[in-house]
Amino acid sequence: MSAVAVSSQSAVTPLRKGSAVRPAPLRLTVRGRRVVATFVASLMMLVLALVGAWVGPAIAGDENPEALRYVTVYYGDTLWGIAEEITTEGGDVRATVSELMSLNGLADAVVTPGQQIALPANAD
Repeated sequence: MSAVAVSSQSAVTPLRKGSAVRPAPLRLTVRGRRVVATFVASLMMLVLALVGAWVGPAIAGDENPEALRYVTVYYGDTLWGIAEEITTEGGDVRATVSELMSLNGLADAVVTPGQQIALPANAD
């Protein structure tokens, strides 16, 4: 025969009201620390790259603040004729021809129809 004993006291003690079980603090492994460090470093590099792309052109500025104008050479035009038109009154046309040649990378004063000639910013 078997007998079963029943007790009025419960084996499980109830938690007090308001008490909560606190989880263990988070601890990163070595691998986890490396992942976090890599993520933070990548994020910092991305931010620096974006700031550099945004600020870089503003810092560099315009290398040639004087804007150039261009003129198209037509049949019968010469570099001397173009230089005469843009040289100020009393100015030396030879100096203007020399300036036009150096500005446009010309070895001689020969121009061809359809060619674009850059004029200095101070040209009228």
